[in-house]
Amino acid sequence: MSSANGGMTLAEKILARASGLDHVVPGQIIEGNVDLAMMHEQGAQTVAPFHQMGAEKVWDRDRVVIAIDHWV
Repeated sequence: MSSANGGMTLAEKILARASGLDHVVPGQIIEGNVDLAMMHEQGAQTVAPFHQMGAEKVWDRDRVVIAIDHWV
């Protein structure tokens, strides 16, 4: 939720920066650059669907974190 004075929340600021926009609002669809992707150990279940979509590899293995604890 945006603040009453027209400022952005922390999440909105992060999304605005990642998308190269000056301002974002709730409900707005944006395309942003991912600086770090994180998943837990169950993320391995997503490999088959990604292959079915034509993905052959992770876009940047140095920017993916896999936590071996489901409760992170």
